[in-house]
Amino acid sequence: MSSFHKILGEFRHELNSCSGFKPAPSLQTILDRRRPTTFHALRWAAAAILIVSLGSIPLYRDARERARQEQERADAQLMEQINDSLSRSVPRAFGALTTVGQ
Repeated sequence: MSSFHKILGEFRHELNSCSGFKPAPSLQTILDRRRPTTFHALRWAAAAILIVSLGSIPLYRDARERARQEQERADAQLMEQINDSLSRSVPRAFGALTTVGQ
């Protein structure tokens, strides 16, 4: 019976060597293996947040500048309307009366 186990062991060894099979590592080897920790993942996440934040600053400034320019145009248009209404010599309500007498 021992010869059978010996032959079976040799057969298993030959199959493993031909197939490129590597035996499973021991438990201690698995525990000692250096694994990527969550610290590395957090570092990458922080770097990604930093890049997105720095990239969005110019976009925010441009949007704020466009809003400021639009507000300046609206203010200038309002001032123009106010100046036009104040520069009339006769208010609109009395405009019809001034043309009747002529």
